[in-house]
Amino acid sequence: MRSSAAEALGSAFSQVPDKQQAWNDLHRLINDENIFVRISATLALESAFSQMPDKQQALNNLLRLTNDKDHEVRSSAAYALGSTFSHFPDKQQAWNDLLKLTNDQNSSVRSSSNHSLGRVSIFMASQAETEENYKKELEKAIEFFEIATKEASYSNPAQFCLPFYRSFYTIIFQRQEAKEEVNKYLEEAKAAIEDSKGKKQLFEAVQYLAEALKEIQNMGDLDLSGMKDELSFYRKYCDYAAELMSCTDEKAPFATGVLRKAANSSTSILK
Repeated sequence: MRSSAAEALGSAFSQVPDKQQAWNDLHRLINDENIFVRISATLALESAFSQMPDKQQALNNLLRLTNDKDHEVRSSAAYALGSTFSHFPDKQQAWNDLLKLTNDQNSSVRSSSNHSLGRVSIFMASQAETEENYKKELEKAIEFFEIATKEASYSNPAQFCLPFYRSFYTIIFQRQEAKEEVNKYLEEAKAAIEDSKGKKQLFEAVQYLAEALKEIQNMGDLDLSGMKDELSFYRKYCDYAAELMSCTDEKAPFATGVLRKAANSSTSILK
C-alpha cells in the first residue's frame, strides 16, 4: 500500500493542490524501511521533481538515496539524477555523486550512473556556447554510454541511446553518408530492444530516429545553433524511449504515452 501510495504521489503531483503536504508525505516514504517503498518513492521523486516546492531539498534526498544500503535503490537514484539534472540548483554536486557511483560494487548501479552521466553530457552539449564544447560534450556522452552498455546487458537503456548518438555524431562531424550510418544504427538499435517489454513502441521510435538521421544529413552543414536545436529535440525523444526500455510494468503506460506524444510532435516539426 505504501509503495502504491508513493507511485500515486509521483503520477499525480502536478495536480495536487497542496504540494507541500504531498512533498512531506513523499519525504516520509523515501525514508521507509521497506526497499520497495523506497524504490517507488525514488521513482516518484524523479517524475515529480520539476514540480517540487523545494528542489534543493528534493536533490538532497536523491543524493542520500545514492548511498542506500540496497543496490536497487542506489541504481534507481542514479537513474533519477540523470533524468532530473536540468532542474538541479547544484548541478556540480549531482555530477560528483554520479562519478562516485561509477565505482559502485554493483554493476547495475555503475551502469545507471554511466548512463546518467551520458544523458547529462548530452544536455550540456545542447547548452554549449562553442562548437568545440558541443563536440567535446557529445564525445563524453558517447563514451559514458559505451561504458554503461558494458556494465549491464538486460534492459539497459544505454544500448538504445548509444547507436543513435554515435550515428548522430558521425553525420554531424564526419559528414558520412546517411544511408550507411542509418543502416548501421538500425541494426544496433533493433538488437538492443529485442528483449524489451515495450518492443513495439521502441521499434516505432527506432524507425523515427532512423528517419531523423536522414533528415540531419539532408540539412547539410549546420551552425552551432542548428546543431544544438537538433540535439535538444532528439535528446528528449531518446530519453523517453530509454525510459520505456528500462521501465517497470507500473511505469510503462506513462512512458508509452509520452513517447507517442513526442513522436506526434516531432513528425509535425519534420513536415
